[in-house]
Amino acid sequence: MINDQRGCAINVIPKIEEILNDLKKQLIKVAAIMSDSVAAYASARWQLRLKYP
Repeated sequence: MINDQRGCAINVIPKIEEILNDLKKQLIKVAAIMSDSVAAYASARWQLRLKYP
């Protein structure tokens, strides 16, 4: 799980995309992603919003 790993946005984005792709294959819709790592996830959120408008 992501919570067990320390990382920066560069490491977090591929993991988030992997999880979202797995959920999409299972036809599960995601309303939100929660995190306790503010800096890494704020950066990842910004980058993902640019990639997936």
